[in-house]
Amino acid sequence: MNAVSSHQRYPVRADSVTGRRRRNPVFSAVTVIVIFFAIITAADAQPLFYRGQQWGSEAQYSPWTLLLNGGFDILQLDRYRRDVFRYPFARAGRTVFSNLGRPLPLISHYGWGKFLRNEILPLEFSEGASWWPNYQLHLLGGGMTFVKMGEWYEQHGAAAPRLWSAATVMAYHVLNEIMENNGNEGELVDPIADIYLFDIGGILLFSIDEVAHFFSRTLHMNEWSLQPTLALNDMTLRNTGQYFVVKYDLPFWENYSVLYVFGVNGLAGLTRRFDDGRALSVAAGLRNADILPETDNPLHLTGSLVWSAGVFYDRENSLMASLVFSGISSNLATLNVYPGFVEIAGIRPGCWCTITTKGHVLFGLTTQWGAGLGIGE
Repeated sequence: MNAVSSHQRYPVRADSVTGRRRRNPVFSAVTVIVIFFAIITAADAQPLFYRGQQWGSEAQYSPWTLLLNGGFDILQLDRYRRDVFRYPFARAGRTVFSNLGRPLPLISHYGWGKFLRNEILPLEFSEGASWWPNYQLHLLGGGMTFVKMGEWYEQHGAAAPRLWSAATVMAYHVLNEIMENNGNEGELVDPIADIYLFDIGGILLFSIDEVAHFFSRTLHMNEWSLQPTLALNDMTLRNTGQYFVVKYDLPFWENYSVLYVFGVNGLAGLTRRFDDGRALSVAAGLRNADILPETDNPLHLTGSLVWSAGVFYDRENSLMASLVFSGISSNLATLNVYPGFVEIAGIRPGCWCTITTKGHVLFGLTTQWGAGLGIGE
């Protein structure tokens, strides 16, 4: 999972639960069901989430940036490897698919009660409550992304847009699990809950028209992700991260909405809307700082939390600029300015800058067509 589950692995035998390695058709079968459901589900006549805006975060939205922001979301945490060109994708992939191929034995080993309490049901409220980001990022965020990416494919003339969307969404979810593995080997139940229950469940949930309409029309849900950048000095991937926003218009206070921004963080605040479609928001809350093993069971991981706060400026719900502060050493303050905020000689660049607690400055330049170039530490 993105926010509070990573894959800091513990060396074990290839299959210590079952005693032998075996191929399980569960993952393939469920994926086929989701793709079939995506094919037979008709797209909405009017776009709900992707409007083709040529400014802000919307201008950069594409399958390419989705794979970077969603698949490499965990690189926001210091523990995780950003040197993506040297990352052991094959080894990490084998570990992830090994876990996904034997869900029932792993859950039994971990304990069904703990699995339901920590991963599925809202019964645990300590830092080990992995169900919270499961619902936020995988179920709601992933479900909305499925609809929005389908609208992107449709507006760009793709045949079977929801089929392409389902494939893209599941690809970034699986890539996310592989990156969270961090090149280690071992056994975890987290990817089982993420993929089988919440990622696939999000696609099915948002295929229901009433659900998608509610999050679009009533909660004004959208994606406010970062601007992925390749740092030329060390060939690392920087400024990646998948974030979502929901806003609920206050009926008793004209031009104001309550706001919730979530990704590796959860920030609540207030939005002031202006007549020209622009809005200014302030929010504060917590963010994930690190991933720690559960003391009594290495099959499960938990996160540590620190403070975070931010200011957000958007135009018609497409993020134009953000300034976010946090208690994590590598992200004391991060400014993101998206294409369309400024225009120079007909060119609309984007940029970002991060200041660390050690005084290091990282920055990058982007365009509306996708990933940019920058300088890391």
